[in-house]
Amino acid sequence: MKRMGPTASRHDPLRAAAHRAPSPAFPRIPEFWAARPPRRTRGDKAQNIMADPTSVCLTLGGDLPSSQQAALVNLIIAHELSVEWDGSLFDVTHLAVDAPLTLHAHEVAWGRLEALEAFCVERHLPFTRWSGGCVGAFDPERAMFQGTGAPRLFCATHDDHVTIGRHTVQALGSYAAIIALFDMADFAVPPLRFSGR
Repeated sequence: MKRMGPTASRHDPLRAAAHRAPSPAFPRIPEFWAARPPRRTRGDKAQNIMADPTSVCLTLGGDLPSSQQAALVNLIIAHELSVEWDGSLFDVTHLAVDAPLTLHAHEVAWGRLEALEAFCVERHLPFTRWSGGCVGAFDPERAMFQGTGAPRLFCATHDDHVTIGRHTVQALGSYAAIIALFDMADFAVPPLRFSGR
């Protein structure tokens, strides 16, 4: 069962992650991950500021060389993900066969799986990721990466429904454009497949 956060945001989807990212679409991975909260330094030692945790569900797919399967598995294990809510931790036997791989976790710092998401972007593996909100810190969001270009962020509810506000509706200008935005946000992740390379 998902752990719930605050009431769903009424902000525009392309402003959803204002507390977690400098822009709605993270243009390049280094800049996006650099938007994580700063680190306090004491002499030569760096200390992480306490992160706000929330629940996360990420689905990934696409074509990956078999030679990189172990790297993917190790990242999933490092993030302590499961294939179902409150299930046993992931291991290689949980790899989906010709189907998207859906992963879950609670208590994830800032609601982002930074290393795994960066791995997917660098290898053009499409993914979607829902993150719950954290009271007083940030709202729920959905991230969507179609395998090329930059990932996009949308404001979402606790049930992973994308929401938009008046500003976005006015900016889009037509019913067709509004539906196109929702269609983009509802991107269906393809099956995860491993090639012989």
